[in-house]
Formats: sequence, structure tokens, C-alpha cells
Amino acid sequence: MSLSMSEYRVEDLDSVVMRAKNGSHEAFAELVRLYQHDVRAVVCRQLGRGPAADDIAQDVFVHAFRKIATLRGHGSNRTLLLGITRNLIVSHLRKQARNSSITLSDLVDRMQIDECDDD
Repeated sequence: MSLSMSEYRVEDLDSVVMRAKNGSHEAFAELVRLYQHDVRAVVCRQLGRGPAADDIAQDVFVHAFRKIATLRGHGSNRTLLLGITRNLIVSHLRKQARNSSITLSDLVDRMQIDECDDD
């Protein structure tokens, strides 16, 4: 039985992080399950729903897996993941600006803030 984020005690979450750092794919999958809603909500607020949002949300966890050693346990995980999310969104917007005649500031102005519902 999996716990929701609000049901985790700090010690439990620290244990999941430690197991993930030690190579447990099941523990990392649990971290993904715990944080995927937050990551997806941020991406959707910024980019709307669609293939780009799906790719970015998935890439966040690929990057996190590569940086697993930097996870500390409670609190800082969400901050780290949302920082990765922000950086990937900015990179995506920069690529879009480079591949079109639209400037980055125009893309930022057009961001679809309210298009996504929370999953």
C-alpha cells in the first residue's frame, strides 16, 4: 500500500530517498508517484496540455534520476524537482523562440497559465 505525500512522516520519506539513492527502482518510482502531480501541474500551467508538456514532465524525473545523489529527504526534494521543471520549461521556450520569429518574451507573454486542470 502506497502512502500519499501528506501521510508520509519525515523518517519514512528519508527512508524512501535513501533506498532510491542506493539503487532501488521501486523507491524511485515511489518518489515519482509522490511528486508527479506537482511537476505536471507546473508544466501544464506554463505550457498547457500536449506532447511538449508530457515530454517535459517525464524529463524532469529523468534529470532527477541522474541527480539522485543530491536528494536529501523531506522538503528539498520538491524544491529540487520544481527547479528542474522550471529550467526545462525555460529551455523549451528558448528552443521555440530560436525556431520561430517569435521572441522569448513574446512566448512568455503567451504562456497558457489557466489551461490545465489539476490531475
